[in-house]
Amino acid sequence: MNTNEESNSKGLSMLGIAKNIKYNNKVIWETRELHFYKGTFVDILDIHIGYSRIANIFNIVVNDIQANFRFGEELDASFISDFRHNELDQIVFDIEEFELILYPNKINKEVSIVKDYIILLAQCRQANFEEYQIL
Repeated sequence: MNTNEESNSKGLSMLGIAKNIKYNNKVIWETRELHFYKGTFVDILDIHIGYSRIANIFNIVVNDIQANFRFGEELDASFISDFRHNELDQIVFDIEEFELILYPNKINKEVSIVKDYIILLAQCRQANFEEYQIL
């Protein structure tokens, strides 16, 4: 085997190891986060949807989010303005939309951590799913 083939085979094996590590980290992350939602009807899809939304809003990596992160503390706004919406404003808008779906006559359920947000999102998904099942 010449040096080109050796370096290519090393590169391919390192790529396989990197993919395996990435997969294992994802499994560890999913397992860790699912543990926080034990006893609720939240599933891994709810967690992926909610965490992806939060990561997009706060411009962070999904795997860096944890269920016990607090909005305004670990997940804080990048700026404060009376003229533009920041990340916390967007979370409040999401929560208000969730609550309108679930509780049309009552608003302002306290949501202060990621876990509360995900549970509310899962309840909305479940409510909409059941609504479509009737049709």
